[in-house]
Amino acid sequence: MIKGTCIAASLATAFLMIFASAADARFLQTDPVGYTADQNLYTYVANDPLNHTDPSGMVTVCNQQTCTTTADSYNAAHSTGQTTVATPAMKQAATAGASTVAVHSGTQEKLGFGVKDANGNLTVQAATGVTTTTNATGSTAGSAVPAGAEFGIHGHIDTGPNKSNGMVDAPSLNAGFGDTRSLALHNPMPMATVSQGQVGWHEIQNGQLSFTAPVGALSPSQQQSIQNNLNSEQMLPSFWKP
Repeated sequence: MIKGTCIAASLATAFLMIFASAADARFLQTDPVGYTADQNLYTYVANDPLNHTDPSGMVTVCNQQTCTTTADSYNAAHSTGQTTVATPAMKQAATAGASTVAVHSGTQEKLGFGVKDANGNLTVQAATGVTTTTNATGSTAGSAVPAGAEFGIHGHIDTGPNKSNGMVDAPSLNAGFGDTRSLALHNPMPMATVSQGQVGWHEIQNGQLSFTAPVGALSPSQQQSIQNNLNSEQMLPSFWKP
């Protein structure tokens, strides 16, 4: 009788431990990406397991130079198969020409494009006829795409009352696309974001949206905001095959 009670109690305790872990939305082991996603190593998908999943804990993967976040709402069965990524030449040109679109203070973002000059070198040129919009969630800039453009690049606002949230985009200002809009063009292009002198990239590979930024460029809350945006952007018809 006593032995049976002990077994029953142990089973009940085990069940409660599993249930509590799910309710608290936490990993049972430390997050394999370390502190990149959150200062709490046991936090699971920003404590929102009803709306997000991350079974591997590797939504954000880092190497020595960069961290890449992918949309965890991606579903291979609905993949468009699209791949639009920045080449090494694009990345080099964007880094070299970041000052062209950098916005240290002010109210408007700047926009540019990577195009080849007369000598065939890929360079950043400021866009013309730029329209901008700003609200409580951020800013956006748009213009016609020049012939021969290979990538887009824009600057977020670094300081002042209209300061951007780092590299975080604002889907509410761009029909839900945020900074992935260039990836949905008829001739899609990767989009570079310049913030605090650093460059990040929105890309898509085999239909899965991603954002890559230098290590340390994003705070945990900014990283989570970008993750949330990618998750919603991935569900747009342009990136989701029925």
